Amino acid sequence: MGRAGDTGDGFDDPARLHLARRKDGFRYEITVLRADTRAGFSATDRSRLEDISPLLLPMLEKHINALQPAAPLPADPDSLEQRFLERLRQTGIRLSEREMQVCEGLLAGRTAPQQAEHLRLKVNTVESYLRRAAIKLGISGRHSLMRWMYAEI
Repeated sequence: MGRAGDTGDGFDDPARLHLARRKDGFRYEITVLRADTRAGFSATDRSRLEDISPLLLPMLEKHINALQPAAPLPADPDSLEQRFLERLRQTGIRLSEREMQVCEGLLAGRTAPQQAEHLRLKVNTVESYLRRAAIKLGISGRHSLMRWMYAEI
């Protein structure tokens, strides 16, 4: 696990914080930026972000692996769609086809407007499918979807 703020690339910007992890020859990094670049991160801010990095960085790694499997085969069990379907199966939750499509698109990094365009729906309709799926999954919305996807059963 890399040290917060330790970039190795010469950045000494107090309004920028890097959380990094190296694993299997890959470097996973999250950069947190302050909106007001004149104010740096306090010691408390840095400590809190370092405390959550052991949760965030493995989640980032799993998400990247789900989006870009090493061998993209149609039946690849590590594909995002396969992981999502397996998670639904494990929990016994049933979603409609559209609810699944909306959730998979959001997990893949699409925004609601991008999903609407992709599925040829209105943004409000996409949001409605997400709300229905969130109720069934017992989550609060799109930000909880990723946590649900990788949570232990």
